[in-house]
Amino acid sequence: MTSAGAVIAIEKRPTPASRTALARAVSYLEAIGYETTRIGRKGKWQARPAERQPDIVLLGTGDVGEVIAEVKRIHAAAPRARVLVAVDAVTTKAASQAYGAGATIVAPAGVFVIAVKNVVPRTGRVEERTPRPYTVPSAAGTVRHPLEEAFVEAFHDPETGRLDATRVAHAYRVSLSALARGLKITQSALSKRPTAGAAQAGLRELEFVWATLLDLLHTDERLRGWLHTKRADLDGRAPIDLLTGGSADALANYIRSVVAGEPG
Repeated sequence: MTSAGAVIAIEKRPTPASRTALARAVSYLEAIGYETTRIGRKGKWQARPAERQPDIVLLGTGDVGEVIAEVKRIHAAAPRARVLVAVDAVTTKAASQAYGAGATIVAPAGVFVIAVKNVVPRTGRVEERTPRPYTVPSAAGTVRHPLEEAFVEAFHDPETGRLDATRVAHAYRVSLSALARGLKITQSALSKRPTAGAAQAGLRELEFVWATLLDLLHTDERLRGWLHTKRADLDGRAPIDLLTGGSADALANYIRSVVAGEPG
């Protein structure tokens, strides 16, 4: 039987929950044909030129904030690998740092195997990402870098490279005032400087939301329709309400939980 790929499973400051989550993910991946190497809490994976680079790296930990450097190191050593993190406790800041360091998914231990199945279907291979509107096209036959998967070219000012609030508001079909509320910035300040530094963190979360949903729903129209559809797990509210009546962080964290299979 041909191997579907190589997996490295690493325990770093694990808890019983994260260790169990890692074991379940390993069992699933081995069942669909992946070869797995397990590294305990005292071990350390090192990339070696003569060895095959892993396709997937599973990282189990009690607190993702404690292993950001490890995520960064793994991503630097194996840039094409999907780094999937099972965690007991995570803050918005730590999750954002983990994604910025190169993690593909940061998911609660209890639903980690569901998140892994979303990323690695039973076809026995990591899903390839195909170019779609608002995304950076990949060369034929290449695997897209995780940074490309959360990059929306049309959201950026072409001269400065910064995220532009007017462009984001247009894509989401929300007013600049509604977007300003979600970014916790005054409308006047955002109108004067749509690429303001104070808006970048929130706009980056909305870029992540758009790129993630577009990859799943394929068209802008379906994406907007999903955002405006009322959901039972939001007590009858639509996901877009999390932005216009709450914050960009609230919407982004909800999307992360949806991808991880948490709501519902």
